[in-house]
Amino acid sequence: MVLILGITWYNNKPVCDKCNVILVSIDTLSALHLSCYGYEKNTTPNLCDFADKNILFLNSYSQSSHTLRSHFSIFTSLYPHTHKMDSIFRGYLSEDYITLAQLFRLNGYQTIYYGPTNDPQLPLDRGLERGFNSINDGFDINRWDESYSKLIKNVEQKKPTFLFLHTYAVHEPHLISDNKSKRLFTDLPGFSNAPITWEEFTKFSPELLSFAVDKINELNPDSYKEMESLKQIADKLKQSEDIKEAEALFYTLPNFIIGSSYDARYLSKIDINDPKQVEYLEALYDEQIYNMDKKLDELFNLVNDPRLSKNTILIITADHGQEFMEHNDLFHGNNLYRTSTQVPLIIHIPSLKPKKITEIVQGIDIYPTAISLTGLSPKSPLEGIDLSGLIIGKKFVQTNKYVRSELNTLVGIQDQNWRFYYDQRPLELYDLTVDPQEQNNVISLYPEKVSQFLKLLP
Repeated sequence: MVLILGITWYNNKPVCDKCNVILVSIDTLSALHLSCYGYEKNTTPNLCDFADKNILFLNSYSQSSHTLRSHFSIFTSLYPHTHKMDSIFRGYLSEDYITLAQLFRLNGYQTIYYGPTNDPQLPLDRGLERGFNSINDGFDINRWDESYSKLIKNVEQKKPTFLFLHTYAVHEPHLISDNKSKRLFTDLPGFSNAPITWEEFTKFSPELLSFAVDKINELNPDSYKEMESLKQIADKLKQSEDIKEAEALFYTLPNFIIGSSYDARYLSKIDINDPKQVEYLEALYDEQIYNMDKKLDELFNLVNDPRLSKNTILIITADHGQEFMEHNDLFHGNNLYRTSTQVPLIIHIPSLKPKKITEIVQGIDIYPTAISLTGLSPKSPLEGIDLSGLIIGKKFVQTNKYVRSELNTLVGIQDQNWRFYYDQRPLELYDLTVDPQEQNNVISLYPEKVSQFLKLLP
């Protein structure tokens, strides 16, 4: 893949010169679970109403089904195999790459981060933090209100602002709010083993200890600098006969170990071979989406505020989707099928009319598009393309012939109608015009098409 510096930038006046830009990443939000993308359940009345009034990309894909890889791709406009940020705790983004936040800051923008501040999947010590002059803990979507006030204050002081918002509000675990409320998207009864309430999910139990020890042992000792002290705690946990002492030790572990131990215990209780249980989990995922959508209404009111309505671009997307055994996997990070990688991309640009765009686009296109719309130019190599020509309806614009997702050795490549998978397993090819769920592998029927895709591999 050839890196291109200076993608086709249009010579006319920028669409929204020096406008504020709000970039929202709703972690784990699958486009295939939104009614504006054809889903039968009305999970996002606010978001889809917003999409109908703005620019809706109907075929948008993430660069991976893995949070870290996808976010580094969004912030660098580089494929994972180029930016090489593909593992927690390992590596640091090359200084040769200017992140999206850096570019805005270099051009006089105030840059604000609201998201998790202690998460190895969104590491703020390996290059993702570069360019932000304000980093705030916005793990809880309810804290986004603080960022809105900061943005308005900057606007009143005539300081253009780039604001990044991230939430895990729809990420697993998919839990119930309580045992009494009726579920919104299913009539199935609950299950005694899973799902559970948040209080039950986080409750300490002796069985958590074995999961914690396993999570510590899974860490790469060459990439996690505190590995020796963690091993010592793991040894104490295995030897401890005092449950109170063990509990106290458990809560001295880093948050990511505690959280992943909770997750592992939760997953161990789910019977993935029970279709009803999987169906119930999926309904809870939809319910989480619906509850998150209520909070988005505040964001949409913000961009309609008279102080921002003429000078603020809003971009909403996700880093990956979610699987519910459509391909024998639960949740994400295991494959690159459309269920895991087709994500929403909705853009609000002041004064532009609503539009639905069917051309294939991808996460690495967000960076060049955002800076082109605001009149800026790249300062490091980018692999995405500028979508502003598509948005404003220019003739002879550059479009993606292919989009690409990556996960370890697995590569998924798609053109407008076909999706191809390559790694150590048998090759897969799907005709999306007749098989959008990717259930019928037709690799043996179309050798010429396979040959075209194979030529695209690095």
